[in-house]
Amino acid sequence: TRCLQGRLARNGRRGELTLLTRLEAGFPQGSLVLLVNHVRYYLRSEGKGLSRLMRMVDGGASTLVDEVANLRLSYFGSEGRPALDPATIAEVVIDLTLKGERIPIRRVISVRM
Repeated sequence: TRCLQGRLARNGRRGELTLLTRLEAGFPQGSLVLLVNHVRYYLRSEGKGLSRLMRMVDGGASTLVDEVANLRLSYFGSEGRPALDPATIAEVVIDLTLKGERIPIRRVISVRM
């Protein structure tokens, strides 16, 4: 019935969120709380044709995979056809090749709609 927005002061724990500032209104105990993070994946160049696969969550970045030689992302709709519109993407296929390897690692990730 109402929505307020705040910023986390630190990582949340089950049943506990610590915010940078107080909310303008109170909520009854046991109220539903939804947490939305801004997540960004990107390649950071390390030179010599290598990169690091990075993950940034709300501004804080960490390395997921070192020594990435090649990365390909493919997006598919629910019918299995290639998709370009983010609203129609049902599956992401990640092909990742590491330094010194010939065969890529493949992961298929379903996207909740």
